[in-house]
Amino acid sequence: RWYGEVIDKWKYHVQVSVDGDSNADKVDPALPDYDLRKDDVGLKLQDAYFTYDHHPYFNITVGQFKSRFSPSYLVAGPTLPLCERPLVIDKLARKREIGISLEAAKNGAFDGRGHGEKLYDKPFYYALGLYNGAGFNRMRNDNDNLMLTAMFVYRPLKYINFGTSYAFNQTG
Repeated sequence: RWYGEVIDKWKYHVQVSVDGDSNADKVDPALPDYDLRKDDVGLKLQDAYFTYDHHPYFNITVGQFKSRFSPSYLVAGPTLPLCERPLVIDKLARKREIGISLEAAKNGAFDGRGHGEKLYDKPFYYALGLYNGAGFNRMRNDNDNLMLTAMFVYRPLKYINFGTSYAFNQTG
């Protein structure tokens, strides 16, 4: 992954992966490109976004990034302890989407761990996101469905978080 500052308050983050996934049970065999889509292996764009750090409690993130649904989505994988990675969240919401988010984040992260910053520097965090709802690495919205997310987290003490999340799209 690569991240840094473009100019004064504009930051960027790009992350790619080389991995594979068997999608044979998720892809319709009648599709003309079934053979290509059933074994989705290769170089994949994970994240590509810009963040405008306007204020510690008002920032804008635009591009493809993890949807603002769970604090576990907003911490980079290698820096998140296994016990903080809830598997149920992956079943409830999509991870990466293309869209825009207004949030109280620094460098597009809940607590800055992924960019080497202080772990517990804010008492609360919020995010409102609007995404194309088409899923991971899909620029074109193939339906009229948009996904909306909202999240609020309050941290009264260093290791205690209280929060709520909401996500909505027309397909459920």
